[in-house]
Amino acid sequence: MTRSGGVGVSSPARSWIRHPVVIPVGAALLAVALLCGVGWVAVHEASSTVQRDAQARVRSNRDAAVRALAREMDDFKRTVATASESKVVIEGLRAPTPEGLSLMQDQLSAVARSQNSPAAFLSDTRGWNVAIFPVQTELIGKDFSFRDWFQGASRTGRPYVSSAYISAANGHPLVVGVSAPVFDGSRRAGYMSVLWQLESVRAVADGSHKDDDVTITVTDQRGQPLTSSLNVDDRGQPLQAPVSAATTQALAGRSVSTIHDGVLVAAGPVPGSGWTVTASQPASVGTARGDPGHGGPRARLVLGYAARTRKHPDAQPRASAESPTRRDTDVGVRWPRRPTPSADLACEVRERSAWF
Repeated sequence: MTRSGGVGVSSPARSWIRHPVVIPVGAALLAVALLCGVGWVAVHEASSTVQRDAQARVRSNRDAAVRALAREMDDFKRTVATASESKVVIEGLRAPTPEGLSLMQDQLSAVARSQNSPAAFLSDTRGWNVAIFPVQTELIGKDFSFRDWFQGASRTGRPYVSSAYISAANGHPLVVGVSAPVFDGSRRAGYMSVLWQLESVRAVADGSHKDDDVTITVTDQRGQPLTSSLNVDDRGQPLQAPVSAATTQALAGRSVSTIHDGVLVAAGPVPGSGWTVTASQPASVGTARGDPGHGGPRARLVLGYAARTRKHPDAQPRASAESPTRRDTDVGVRWPRRPTPSADLACEVRERSAWF
């Protein structure tokens, strides 16, 4: 009978395959490969976690600034709303007299001082100035109907926080106007207004966030940043400013969190105002706090174990001196199966993963 042809295995190859170290070495190499794969996954997971944590910190700073601004706005609105209901103010607008004007000046002084404001003033239904504190006679009777505080309060019929502008009050401060309509019964008699300086706005926002390396930017309804300078026309009215994509989303009432040009950005609206707050931080700064190369515990655990296994691929627990020696005559004794390196790995990774 003729033996069919085929690919045979030479004697040296069969001898190499049957060598006693082949199976342990192969298992060790498989374990190392598995460890490398698990290590890569762990590092990738740690990096993603670091980025998510950094974005969460930026969002937290944004939310803190939003809450602080909303509280301060509510305080300003309550102040002008309460003052607008004053009998002195209502009667002074109904029938202006020198005596009534003096009483209104006292009322305006109290409002301005309570809010640390550079000025407080009363206007009639046309937007013409009736009284102002501190007194500026050149502004009495002047038409300010073009200001956003007047247009917003007259449109909504409620306390309103305006966009930013340069005031005609003493010193020409950079401000927003907070205004409330004054009602004489059901008839609208005028408007009570107080100025909120942009310096104070920025102090509220900057003082609220937790991380010094996060930048907070506040914009008004027009998307204009409330910074130390404004682009305005000859009346102090703001000119259109460039608006970022994140701010555009926030102006539309949506909160966003993203990475743009290597910067972590979180923007959102300030409820009830049309304003926005944007928190930003360089991604390199935000992620450095949790860099898995420096502080990722799971990555260090897996990679450290991988290094130890590569150094001692056949490392196994040693039997104690008191351990019995197995004999062929031992009957009924169940001997534990010697775990493979890959089984050791899976067990240790499962156990140590529970630490985190």
